[in-house]
Amino acid sequence: MLKQIAFALTRTRHAAWWLPKWLERRLPALDIEGDRLGPAPAPAVPESVPLTPSTAD
Repeated sequence: MLKQIAFALTRTRHAAWWLPKWLERRLPALDIEGDRLGPAPAPAVPESVPLTPSTAD
């Protein structure tokens, strides 16, 4: 059964994922990958923590 489904999806290519416009408008827009969030903010580093190892031992 799974081979038949995979064959059908392979043969139809992009048409397998086509939705009618009326249905596309009614479905919510999901952002699974988080593309709309933008770049991640830089992590906050306290100023008392040195960024490089100390060599004054």
